[in-house]
Amino acid sequence: MRLSCSIYPLILLGAVLGSGTDALAQGCDPAWDSLAGFAEPVWTTVVFDDGSGPALYAAGDFPSPTSTQVVRWDGASWIPVGAPLGARIHVLEVLDRGAGPELFVGGAFSGHVTVWDGASWSPLSDPGGAVRDLIVYQGELVAAGAFSRRVRRLDTSTQTWEAIGNGVNALAQSLAVHDDGSGEALYVGGSFDCAGTIGDCSQGIAGTVAIARWNGLVWTSVGGGAIFDPVVDSRILTLHVLDLGAGPQLVAGGRFDEIGGLPSANIAVWDGASWSPLGVGVTSTVHDLALFHDRTSPGLRLYACGWLSNRARKWDGVQWTSLDQGTNVVGRTMTVFDDGSGEALFVGGDFTIAGLLPVDRIARWRAAAGPDIDGNGFPDPCESGLFLRGDGNTDGLFDLADAIFSLNFLFPIGNPPSSPLCGDAMDANDDGFVTIADPITQLTALFSGPAPLPAPFPICGLDSTTDLLGCTGPVPRCP
Repeated sequence: MRLSCSIYPLILLGAVLGSGTDALAQGCDPAWDSLAGFAEPVWTTVVFDDGSGPALYAAGDFPSPTSTQVVRWDGASWIPVGAPLGARIHVLEVLDRGAGPELFVGGAFSGHVTVWDGASWSPLSDPGGAVRDLIVYQGELVAAGAFSRRVRRLDTSTQTWEAIGNGVNALAQSLAVHDDGSGEALYVGGSFDCAGTIGDCSQGIAGTVAIARWNGLVWTSVGGGAIFDPVVDSRILTLHVLDLGAGPQLVAGGRFDEIGGLPSANIAVWDGASWSPLGVGVTSTVHDLALFHDRTSPGLRLYACGWLSNRARKWDGVQWTSLDQGTNVVGRTMTVFDDGSGEALFVGGDFTIAGLLPVDRIARWRAAAGPDIDGNGFPDPCESGLFLRGDGNTDGLFDLADAIFSLNFLFPIGNPPSSPLCGDAMDANDDGFVTIADPITQLTALFSGPAPLPAPFPICGLDSTTDLLGCTGPVPRCP
């Protein structure tokens, strides 16, 4: 019987529900989940163990006179941590100065830096202004922020803050310590025009717009600075050392059009010699980054939040995809944590909607659920849903035969083909339907490339978008 392409998704859905309802019931699609939240934005989150076990800590703008700006998640509610600090907190960091991990807090509150000792706050000396980030470099605490010279270290002998190499000439907002092959160094990002001076950049270090490196002796350029619209400052708001598959590398996110002389939209990777974009980048400012395994593909993937499209996106190694419908406004912080209900990516910010869920400035992005007895990185009940996007004939390859298969299915000549094993694989443009647009997408990707298809591609995985399609059984050559 010839199938109309307009009713094909509904016919296939019946086959999927008839053969895979247990998998669907166990949650084979990552999804947003709500939890108790806040009336004001969340600016920072971190996991810290105060001796009673790891817990998620959050902070930001929680201005109620009876509340605190730092809270701890116990799996059901937020517990105040110590006395209120009185103003916005920009950063929570777990750092080790040599005596074990400590929870450091920086922000716009009086004194600007304090440490939680498990029972009370222990203020440090004041660096002189709001703190945006903290890190330990060469055994000393380093702060970035809105104070004199913008980058300062806490001298361990005098407990006073000293400028690092004359600092940078405007706001410093992010810090990282990384060895890119030239030795361990301190990397600083922000909205400054140059490093090594507080005045005229002709006296500073060339190529240090928005990012610079301190090796313990001098400031140097990191492959050239970042550039945005000349009317608006470029900014690097987050720096992370992450392994995206080629070993630890420095990943920078913020607001820029190019970095190191190469076009790169708001996110880039430093390999020790040059900057590289991640695909076409993202559409707007990046505030934070994290690695998370959502169990729809092997291994960890990079996630970003900020003002970018849908405010939360995933890099699958080929392209950026949205987390469902994302959040309605900016995300500012991302942290991976298991609160006893399974590992999830906690995202905080200003938003009140995540996906279609009403939330209060924080939400969880949960991975696909289910046991993984065979250890291949996918939930066992979901493995019948593994497929390769565009591989309509399910032979394990994406090639011209797949476009021919799709066309023959939609417009059969002679004996029509049997129903395809996996409608999701045929749905090359991932719009939830199998139509003429799909073989056109396949042919475009094959002959006008490189044009990657939506995930899962170029390796097998689970569908990260919700639709009425699916696979009627295990796809050959997918793990």
